[in-house]
Amino acid sequence: RGPRGPPEQRLLDREDAGGAVTLDDSLTSLTWLQNFSILSADPDPDPGRWGPPAGDAPRSPEEEVDYRTDPLAKPPHSYATLICMAMRANPSSKIPLSAIYTWISDNFSYYRHAEPSWQNSIRHNLSLNKCFRKVPRRKD
Repeated sequence: RGPRGPPEQRLLDREDAGGAVTLDDSLTSLTWLQNFSILSADPDPDPGRWGPPAGDAPRSPEEEVDYRTDPLAKPPHSYATLICMAMRANPSSKIPLSAIYTWISDNFSYYRHAEPSWQNSIRHNLSLNKCFRKVPRRKD
């Protein structure tokens, strides 16, 4: 009896002796994620190797990008990384959401000119990423 399904499905699934299909655990296991910390992750040493993000005009390798002033230059950082950068720039160990928005806007012109939907992505990352923890405000 031969393999069934498209080739990419045959790579993911295996048939046991009884003909039952089982998924390859190495492709579905997320146990590594529990030990991952974005604060200790190494940034990509060659961010240009994957090419510019979709929709961005390609730039020459020699051309220096000024993210602070160029509204067309989308930063090559994830939202989680932007949040960490804002937190590290803050002298306090705690930072309000509005200060994260302000830091990102002040340091990346792209977000000053973009639709405000990027702020939803920041909130989404803060609420779902286990690297971040919400703490109650001080009662002043």
